[in-house]
Amino acid sequence: MKLFHGSLNPKADFITVIMAGGSGTRFWPMSRKSVPKQYLTLSPDGRSLLRATVDRVQRLRGTGSVLIVTAQSQLELVRQHAPEAAILCEPTARNTAPCLGFAAERILNDVGDIPMLCIPADHLVENEDELCRVYESAIEIARTENIVATIGIPPTTPETGFGYIRRGAEFRPAIAPENSACYRVDAFVEKPSRERAEEYLASGIHLWNAGMFVWRPSVLLDEIEKHLPNLRNSLRTIRGAFGAQDGDHTISETFERISPISIDFGVMEKAANAVVLPAIGIGWSDLGSWDAWADKMMDSDHPSAERLEGDVLALGDVLALQCRRSAFWSNGKLIAALGAEDIVVVDTEHAILVCHRAYAQDVRQIVDELKKRGREELC
Repeated sequence: MKLFHGSLNPKADFITVIMAGGSGTRFWPMSRKSVPKQYLTLSPDGRSLLRATVDRVQRLRGTGSVLIVTAQSQLELVRQHAPEAAILCEPTARNTAPCLGFAAERILNDVGDIPMLCIPADHLVENEDELCRVYESAIEIARTENIVATIGIPPTTPETGFGYIRRGAEFRPAIAPENSACYRVDAFVEKPSRERAEEYLASGIHLWNAGMFVWRPSVLLDEIEKHLPNLRNSLRTIRGAFGAQDGDHTISETFERISPISIDFGVMEKAANAVVLPAIGIGWSDLGSWDAWADKMMDSDHPSAERLEGDVLALGDVLALQCRRSAFWSNGKLIAALGAEDIVVVDTEHAILVCHRAYAQDVRQIVDELKKRGREELC
């Protein structure tokens, strides 16, 4: 089982690491084990989310190179959607701290200690120019400062489904990019109650945690050494296996023994050198549910989407009468709805989802239940 495919540009001055190994169960039944969320055309412009992410970072100035970290089972999907990228396959899913540590070791080995821009594969962004400007500022800061940086999104609504970052004092690097604010991280805050989320929205110092990070590999690995020493030892074993005759086998065995842990909980929440750069006015969405997707599609100019009376979204063959605040996506059969309110209906050849919008974050419960009932073919 070969784990690394392609190559990184040895003359690159930064590497974009795209995390693309998730399953996207909240977008069932469109997203399934065989085609997870990041490969779906959920964006208004008709590109897959992964393709849109790769296109976005190719706008960055400098000599960059793209490394996509994914599951072994998704290798061919990545090749289809991003044939120009190098691909690093995780032998076993172990959450984001092992994933990014694995990527850091690969970059150090192949290119050197240059900045890593680490981003998810499945987010939507409207103002890509502004986000790229913030990325470029974070990359330049990380080039000379021993910091772990994150990109924060100023909240526009009192969201209870996101973690938050509370910014502290301004951070002034020795070489500061123009027109870029940067702050010390005062605290990472877990998903709040509605009342607390409203306080965060009003405070002006809280940002949504978007899961986007910038650092040099050596800095990240030093932080892993401090806070996750067992993981650091495993990553040393992995680095030593690069290029060995049975190296991929050694890496796979080592990954099996790693305990899963997120980069937020394992490193960022404990790091004394964490900073945050706000990305203002970029029109960001993590597309975390069918509800969020429906909102984005209603606000877009997608040519296949109809906006009907009552804030109703319709894609495909849909007849919606006297409905309100609902979304219907037909992929073949007619969807006929009468008097429906606050629901999402998604039709595929395998299954049909009918979900109240208030429960859209919990669609993964359906996948869990199908697995319990032995219906793996639908997952």
